[in-house]
Amino acid sequence: MLNLETLNNDFAIAAHVRFVTGAGGFVMIEVNNDHATALISTYSGHVLSYKENKCAEPLLFVSEQANYEQGKAIRGGVPVCWPWFSDDGVPAHGFVRDQQWNVAATQQQLDGSTKIILNIGHNQHSQEIWQYKFNLQLEIIVGETLSMALTTSNLDEQDFTISQALHSYLAVGDVNEIEIIGLDGTHYLDKTTGFGEGQQQGNISIDGEFDRIYGSLQHNVLLRDPVFNRQIRISSPKSTTAVIWNPGPAKSIEMTDLADNDYKKFICIEAANTACDKVVVKAGHSHCLTVNYAIEALA
Repeated sequence: MLNLETLNNDFAIAAHVRFVTGAGGFVMIEVNNDHATALISTYSGHVLSYKENKCAEPLLFVSEQANYEQGKAIRGGVPVCWPWFSDDGVPAHGFVRDQQWNVAATQQQLDGSTKIILNIGHNQHSQEIWQYKFNLQLEIIVGETLSMALTTSNLDEQDFTISQALHSYLAVGDVNEIEIIGLDGTHYLDKTTGFGEGQQQGNISIDGEFDRIYGSLQHNVLLRDPVFNRQIRISSPKSTTAVIWNPGPAKSIEMTDLADNDYKKFICIEAANTACDKVVVKAGHSHCLTVNYAIEALA
């Protein structure tokens, strides 16, 4: 278990970074700088909130019914799905989103942004599930934008294959009013139809359950939100795959860590390596998945 006093002695930055006890007794990192505020859980390596100082609304959605319990994933924010992104693994979406991460570094940068680095490595628990030796590092930069970089280092003597995602729950005013721009003509797999193949025609709107993997991305993705009067620009230059998900009203009712109408408050647009974009990480090498979220005025 992480020691709060030690963390504050070693990694706190006066007026900018401090470590506190949060929900469920988890150690949280509070970030506050000239650009934005953020809250990061060391349990699960999980960004729970980011709010740019100029914006009225937060970037991320977190369920008020989220579980803050050891061994359970937190519903909302940006969970880390690794080393697989699927529902058929044990546990689903990998094993790092319900484990304690370590704090590696904090830094106040010249542009006023704040860098937080967390990591987790192979241990007895991980090797019971997945045999390989690894180090996984999450770099989070809280500034005018929110940036994240997830680096997988293969410390094993053999290659391994991963799929992964930064499973961002982006807050919206009303999911049925948004448009997702930048995927016209892009091939997708639709999980709601048993991974049926299709090609996106025009912009994306949400009307009911939505669960698709879009491949061969060529451009940034824009989330246009007229209710919040903003757009979110999502760029992930080291990934050609995006997963877009919303449970819709029926599945939201079935989920104990979501309120019945919570589906209207978020859309997941996830930087990912999955499906045809899985990554082979060679022994002694590393791979980095990056994403940047920028909040802009509506065009």
